Amino acid sequence: MKAKILSFSLIFLFALTAHAQTIYHGMNTISGLTAEDVTELDDLLNPNVIRYSISAGGPADTMSVSEYMTWLNDELDNFDTTLLPALAEREIGVILAIHTPPGNFASREPPFPQFRIFTEAEFQTAFKDVWELLAQRYASNTTIKAFQLLNEPAIGESPAAGLKDWYDLQSEIVSIVRQNDSTHPVVVTAEYSSPSKLDKITVPTNVGEAWYAINFYEPINFLRQGVELPAYKTKYNTKKTKPKLKNKLKATRQFQLKNKAKIYVSEFTTSHYAPKDSGPKYLNDITKFFKKYKWNWTFHAWAEDSAWDVTIPALEDGESDAITKRAAILKKHFN
Repeated sequence: MKAKILSFSLIFLFALTAHAQTIYHGMNTISGLTAEDVTELDDLLNPNVIRYSISAGGPADTMSVSEYMTWLNDELDNFDTTLLPALAEREIGVILAIHTPPGNFASREPPFPQFRIFTEAEFQTAFKDVWELLAQRYASNTTIKAFQLLNEPAIGESPAAGLKDWYDLQSEIVSIVRQNDSTHPVVVTAEYSSPSKLDKITVPTNVGEAWYAINFYEPINFLRQGVELPAYKTKYNTKKTKPKLKNKLKATRQFQLKNKAKIYVSEFTTSHYAPKDSGPKYLNDITKFFKKYKWNWTFHAWAEDSAWDVTIPALEDGESDAITKRAAILKKHFN
């Protein structure tokens, strides 16, 4: 009997350890993704996860709370009936993320754009209601792998009088999620998903499993060419730039080690407007760091913006290539 108990205990411990060590790596997607997109993505790259960003875009700036909730429920109904079955069939997990909070933007002016959840009380309250709804709706869903509370929280210079700042609000929402769902990891992040401000995050003591998310867009002059900067101007040189990448990741790595934190790179990218062979070299170097550090990560993005689309050939790709070299690098590191 003791031997049986011991063997069952070891099996249980092994199962827990295997689950705890799962590393997720995949692609960013947004509202509007179709089951056909899922099939194409899986056939090409075989990721084990997508981040599905619930996004209404610019029109949400003028939505009332009731209009937003109507839109959200329609979006979730579509997600449940068309996407979740396709993802489950392909064994692709989902990191469910809010990209557009209730009210969306009050101001988009740089350097401190601001969400309306920090300017009007009804939208901050609605944001809490959103996460109560999501946590209740997906508490037992095993295709959902984690909840990301908000991508790039646009805090502005300060919240309006009587409203919580981002860190207090995020902590309260973690508690709301945990009251309704004790199992799914919660993904917390600093303002604007900045890697340099992870130390500002506070979470309740009963948080359970939490991931700390960053968006990583370095070096910016390399990544933005062809979008906001001239195309094909800035090369990526592994020998010169890889050490700089490591240095840019240093603060996040130190936070991870100091706090025994689980890190999730929710966005990183490269443009197909990079000089020849630069995109593949960059992706190979950056994903090697992520894998070495055992970080979860999702590339930005799939079926969204053509600049970041890894299916569009770059200068290094031949006309007869079945897969771009950038996509091949991602696929290699997905497995």
